[in-house]
Amino acid sequence: MQSADYERIKTKIGEVFEENSDFLKTIPIDVFGLARKMGFKLITASELIKKGDSKVEMFHELNKTKTIYGYSLFDTKNMEYVIYYDDVNAGTNKQRFSVAHEIGHIVLGHIDEGIEDSEKAEKEADYFAGYLLCPECLATNEEIFDYFEKYFYEMPNVFDIALDTAMIKLRHFRNRNSIIYHEKLDYEETIMKCIEKAVLIKIRD
Repeated sequence: MQSADYERIKTKIGEVFEENSDFLKTIPIDVFGLARKMGFKLITASELIKKGDSKVEMFHELNKTKTIYGYSLFDTKNMEYVIYYDDVNAGTNKQRFSVAHEIGHIVLGHIDEGIEDSEKAEKEADYFAGYLLCPECLATNEEIFDYFEKYFYEMPNVFDIALDTAMIKLRHFRNRNSIIYHEKLDYEETIMKCIEKAVLIKIRD
């Protein structure tokens, strides 16, 4: 399997922040609002159930082999990307991560290339989701890094992410903070301009 191109993914996330900088200034990120702002249609499992739509069966079929809380496609009839997510069996954290994951599939071109089900694409979309919801470049701010080193258990509350995601993000924070030089890359500068202040306000509150 090809390895994920993490720098490409982070650059793409930087572009998302830059193009939606007026919207991405709060923490936790409103990932549902972001998806809509980017022009993606969101449909929940509960909506499909109410309509008696057969598409909800896709969730049941997929969940026979592995836990799937969302999927996306391009609707050729309406010429738009559609993200379906399960608000029936998944809690808020899983819903948020699932929508961020599907945004990743779309932004990274997996849907257009027809490779969204590949192992590499899934790995990339997972990384995209984690970084979007909790950017590791925040670790370049020593106050933010020190806070989460001391109060790790607050990370899920601040970013509205699951504990297992927070554990991965703390490791990423430590890796980023350990880099000898602290000069930020362009995409990091863009992201920090958007949410650094919001995170500081949140942890000082």
